[in-house]
Amino acid sequence: MDALLHDLGRRRLAARAVAGVDSPERFAELFPVLGWRPVDAALQISDVPALVGVLGGEQLYGREPEVAVRELIQNAQDAVMARTVVDPDFTDGRVEVRLSEVDGEWVLEVGDNGVGMDEDLLVHSLLDFGRSGWSSNRVRKSFPGLAGGGFKPRGRFGIGFFSVFMLGDQVELVTRRYDGAQADARRLGFDGLDRRPLLTAVQAPARVAPGTLVRVVLKHSPFTAEGILRRTEDDRLGQLIERLALESTVPVRSWEPRGGVPDVLPPFSLETGTADQVFDRLYPPLTGSWRFGLEKQRVQLREAFVQRATELFDDSGRRIGLAALGPDLLYWNQLGYMGIVPVNGFLGDESIAFAGYLEGLPNRASRDQVDLVADRAVVSRWFSDQERRLRETGDFSDSVQLELAYTFQRVLGRLGADFGCGMTSEGVLRPGRMGSWAAQRSEIFLAMGMPLSWNTRPPQVIHYLSGTQVRLPDDWVSIFFYSNADIFLGMFPDSYNRDPAYEFSRDQPGLAWEKVWWRMSGNLHGLLLREICRAWSCDVGDLLAPVAQRQWSDFMYLEDASLGPVFGYLLRRP
Repeated sequence: MDALLHDLGRRRLAARAVAGVDSPERFAELFPVLGWRPVDAALQISDVPALVGVLGGEQLYGREPEVAVRELIQNAQDAVMARTVVDPDFTDGRVEVRLSEVDGEWVLEVGDNGVGMDEDLLVHSLLDFGRSGWSSNRVRKSFPGLAGGGFKPRGRFGIGFFSVFMLGDQVELVTRRYDGAQADARRLGFDGLDRRPLLTAVQAPARVAPGTLVRVVLKHSPFTAEGILRRTEDDRLGQLIERLALESTVPVRSWEPRGGVPDVLPPFSLETGTADQVFDRLYPPLTGSWRFGLEKQRVQLREAFVQRATELFDDSGRRIGLAALGPDLLYWNQLGYMGIVPVNGFLGDESIAFAGYLEGLPNRASRDQVDLVADRAVVSRWFSDQERRLRETGDFSDSVQLELAYTFQRVLGRLGADFGCGMTSEGVLRPGRMGSWAAQRSEIFLAMGMPLSWNTRPPQVIHYLSGTQVRLPDDWVSIFFYSNADIFLGMFPDSYNRDPAYEFSRDQPGLAWEKVWWRMSGNLHGLLLREICRAWSCDVGDLLAPVAQRQWSDFMYLEDASLGPVFGYLLRRP
């Protein structure tokens, strides 16, 4: 209040401070305490450069140098979009990325013709580690129309610029506000984070265009295993940008070291793109004569994706995904395309569980681990749509069913009567046949995992240790517990569909049959046991209590006893 009166030119307060308020210890001298002692436990950072050096590099972002390229492109794109809001006459926004070799050193440049920065913003907003510059009071005051114009920056954590030090220690930033004069252009130079940066004016006759340019001397050649091009197929900067910038609001031009005409990545919206357009953006066409065969495979996969992909929408009706399930889409060719989880239009994560894209939210600043924007209800509807589409297109083979059954059971809590989920001596086992199969037997051996495994192309049971195909005995059953869909299973934990009547057993010591049943009641084993109980007119306790009395140590042998014992549950009709 005293400071406010001072700012208004009013008479100030007679009391302008609280005695001893500068430390708990001094305050306690005026207000004695009994039986305890106050100390100043406020969080303090004594070595800010060291903290930035740790959090702005590998400890935060991991050993992924292309992450820094992504952050720089995103910042540049945000700056361009900000200018389109505050400068109505501005229509030629662009981002340019250049890789060049200068005096034996590799240099990466990322530039834009966006709003740019003045000296105040450069010092107090860009270098404010941990605060997103676009949300700072200084930015709002400098560009008063920004918030009201609907500008929504893609950057989130406020530390994106500092990721550049993953690439190298020598960093230079040159900037000029879009409405500033040439004399207002500034250069900020870094020689690592252990030294203070140097801020200088850009001296005449050098001219600086409006916008910002970040230049970094790479500590590793871009073509090495530690370089920024290590995940590209043909060592092209343009391919790296295609991989990172899945969406773009402005053109992104990339200049290769050999020069020539730049590659241009045009603006694109995943939300509004058609299935074939989305596929081409996520998995760009392959060029070069040596790739002719692979391009034919890509086109075949594209056709399958267009047929099978279905959309996901949030509560507002905005599309947040276009994707297709099916392990066959990943493995049927040499390309191995993975599903993409973009964060604000930039690559966040990849998954082998689907093809296409599902929007994500970062759960840490590096964005290499993400949560899906879609909630459980949206994902469940999409799984139902995918099952329907797989049936319609004739892609619902036994192999695909066995590979997807565990995931579908977890997500939907049910399986269709004809959805293959296990194997018996008669072939693929389906929920609709479980009861009749069990009714014909008075004893069933439920094989529980290793050493039995399976090969789903074609469906067959194999002995994992010997690698040989085996035939199950007549009263054996093996359930396929296979999933490559961790990105979905995290949303639908194993406890999601469990029998609530047995939740009381959660905290029971030991492995009583009630606890074992509660654990398996929501998965495919639970589905099988329920059907056996119906066929045998018994309760699940009648099946599992005897197994528990035998300490869950049942085992049997295949026809070839030399393969060793197979452990499981021996279930007998009461």
